[in-house]
Amino acid sequence: MTHYSFLRGASAPEELVGRAANSGYHALAITDECSLAGVVKAHVAAKERGLKLIVGSELTLTEGVRLVALVPSREAYGELSGLISRARRRSGKGEYRVHLRDVIFHLKRCLPMVACGEVQMHSAKRKALHDVLTAIRLQTPVQQLGHRRLINSQQHLRTLDTLHSLYPETLIGETRHIADRCQFSLDELRYEYPEEVVPSHHTANSYLRQEVAAGARLRWPDGVPEAIQTRIHQELDLITELSYEYYFLTVYDIVQFAKSRHILCQGRGSAANSVVCYCLHITEVSPEQVSLLFERFISRERDEPPDIDVDFEHERREEVIQYIYEKYSRRRAALAATVITYRSRSAVRDVGKAMGF
Repeated sequence: MTHYSFLRGASAPEELVGRAANSGYHALAITDECSLAGVVKAHVAAKERGLKLIVGSELTLTEGVRLVALVPSREAYGELSGLISRARRRSGKGEYRVHLRDVIFHLKRCLPMVACGEVQMHSAKRKALHDVLTAIRLQTPVQQLGHRRLINSQQHLRTLDTLHSLYPETLIGETRHIADRCQFSLDELRYEYPEEVVPSHHTANSYLRQEVAAGARLRWPDGVPEAIQTRIHQELDLITELSYEYYFLTVYDIVQFAKSRHILCQGRGSAANSVVCYCLHITEVSPEQVSLLFERFISRERDEPPDIDVDFEHERREEVIQYIYEKYSRRRAALAATVITYRSRSAVRDVGKAMGF
């Protein structure tokens, strides 16, 4: 459990990964409470340290049972992501509800007894911080927590020698066996773009080129300058090479909807470097006027699609959101999640209360 389990975990994902790698661990599971928020940073850190990362989540059922769900495959990752989404949507902000019936199928394929440390911090030195976080969460001064605080500092990543002295070899062996079964990596994930943005008589490539050509004629009614034509071909060739046609067409579709309803919208950021975005009316400033570097927007060296940020007028933003839900379905569209963090003033105030001031 990382500090992405707000007021519960006392260590950052990178700290847990670093401690595990330095201690000679073969693998490390990150299991935040009804969340996958900590796994991305843990994944990056684990790749740098050569440590196998296991994706998972800790869940407390409405029936009172607490369980840890681990992801062995890409399919299982999708199932766990869906379960977390449903659990969060069933409840109020910051809470979740998971019923036994949601997980009973997986429990029927239950696992043998294993060695589990219920880790909530990377080092025993974080015990004092964990006590403060517990006090803030329970709105009780540290001195009055009693048995509601950890009784000792053992819920940290302990050394392998310590684990072998605490657990029978059979349990440690089963733990290794489970780790070996969990072969999923975030590297397997790829963007999957909607295909319905392309008319039936077109391919994604032909449709994108058609719309860019039409947009160019509107942008330069007296004729498209030769330099712009060259740049358009260069950008389109790179977009085709990297298979980003569907991505551009999806953004184009959303912008076209907004403009058809006279909803003010504006592309910004590095997308202003792209003449293709300008021809698709995603951005409104011609790249030839500002001489920006297209490679800041998209390049072969970055193995990820470019960011196309589009702002919509605040009072009509909901219309755009509902259009996206209606066209692409709620299963394939979602608002970006946020992570709660402390600002300095709030942290000082809450720590002061926890310490009895």
